[in-house]
Amino acid sequence: MAKRCKALMRQLICYSPQKGSLCELLAAWVRAMKPARAHWLAVLKELRIKDHPLYLQVAEIAVLEESFEANLRDYTKIIHGYGSKTELRMLLKPFKHEG
Repeated sequence: MAKRCKALMRQLICYSPQKGSLCELLAAWVRAMKPARAHWLAVLKELRIKDHPLYLQVAEIAVLEESFEANLRDYTKIIHGYGSKTELRMLLKPFKHEG
């Protein structure tokens, strides 16, 4: 995992809402590190392996970032993630932003 990803992972693991919003944290990382799709995928893979509770939230934010270069499979993974957690009310939330 690249150093730019490790730095973000440390922040995500220690994240608490009192420190600021998750969107702001990820936006600051994007501005500072200019991540490629591979960096996003590395972070998401690590969160998924650790079964981190922020995995789906980070994935939702990532698909909205231009640097992530989202495709249909990315949206399918989010749907599957919410479906497997039976959080169906959140199922279509990421799609509302895309139209």
